[in-house]
Amino acid sequence: MKAERLSKELLEVRSRLFVKDWQAVIFDVGFRLRNLREAVVLSDSPEMYRHAPVAVIAALETYFRGTVIHLINRGEPYRSRVADLVKEKIVIRDAISFFHGEDFTFGEVIAKSASCNSISDIHIWLEKLLDIDLKSLLGKVIDPYHKRNGFLDAPFIINDVETLYRNTEEAFRLRHIFAHEAAAQLVLNREDALRIIDSIRELTDGIDAVLWVTAYADLPLTQAEMTQHAYRNYQEEYEKLQTIIAHATKVAESNGIIDWFIANQRSWELFCKDWVEGGYRNQTGSMWPSVATSEHANLIRQRAEALKGWISSRGE
Repeated sequence: MKAERLSKELLEVRSRLFVKDWQAVIFDVGFRLRNLREAVVLSDSPEMYRHAPVAVIAALETYFRGTVIHLINRGEPYRSRVADLVKEKIVIRDAISFFHGEDFTFGEVIAKSASCNSISDIHIWLEKLLDIDLKSLLGKVIDPYHKRNGFLDAPFIINDVETLYRNTEEAFRLRHIFAHEAAAQLVLNREDALRIIDSIRELTDGIDAVLWVTAYADLPLTQAEMTQHAYRNYQEEYEKLQTIIAHATKVAESNGIIDWFIANQRSWELFCKDWVEGGYRNQTGSMWPSVATSEHANLIRQRAEALKGWISSRGE
């Protein structure tokens, strides 16, 4: 019964991924963080801001466990390195009953037992698995796509690792409070929530870059890299759009049509989701995630141009 229950739980977790591959978990996490950031930008609700730490740590935990799973499933030297980190020792007879005839992997079982309650937990596991000085590398990595294509003068992903660690630890602290307490008098503003979201995205992007100069350094140009490139292009277009939306929001407020603008923006977002997921993400094949992401970037680019034209028409 224990193996059956474990199998069901692990397979359900995997089934909720966009791409059923733990190496691509960065895309699920990026999607969640982008949606959360947009919701916070558009919201005036303090309760939405209080929700941010809970949601970002859920996304970070997904990324952390997905990374552990993928590394361990690659085999040696990662399986040997993880032995000292596993607190629950499994005897041979239990291991046989766990894995005989089951669809889940050794990495999924180990990652389930990995603690993820602080930045220290993440730091310890990744340092041990990768056999590196994680902080040192986080302060030096550039976009993997830039590195692979020889753009060695590209900017570092993380400018201040110590500050990033402090911001991440604060996110964990707030998550614990808001997930387990009413804490009615503890209030976050929009800037607090956005700083937490941006810090977690910076951390996951940084760890992903570290993986591409360590565990994945010997991998050839793959569909995963193509998908990552499409994702980064999407991210750049998304960030440009957020700046334009902030300007458009002020214009709408000054013209007394802010309710219309927010409703219009949300309608556009629903259209994009339906178009991309219905037209592209439901296709079978490894190429479709990158195709879907590229199409989403095109839609975002078009929306940005439309909003710039609308802002100009209002004399702004």
